[in-house]
Amino acid sequence: MYCKFNQKIAGIIETEKIGVVIFKIFRSFGIHVIVYDFYETSFLKDFNHLCFALDELFSKSDLLSFFTSHF
Repeated sequence: MYCKFNQKIAGIIETEKIGVVIFKIFRSFGIHVIVYDFYETSFLKDFNHLCFALDELFSKSDLLSFFTSHF
């Protein structure tokens, strides 16, 4: 089955090491990425306009990606 991901929105929870790599991979495929993180990281400072509240991230995302050790 073929699916167009370049018109989808991916939500990433936690932008630490793995989350940052996945963020860059999704963006390279043309996927719009929004993020939620518990803590403000140096990576998020550059992409502050892509940060959303957790409930908003759930409602806007077509794909979800969790990389967290906090739950």
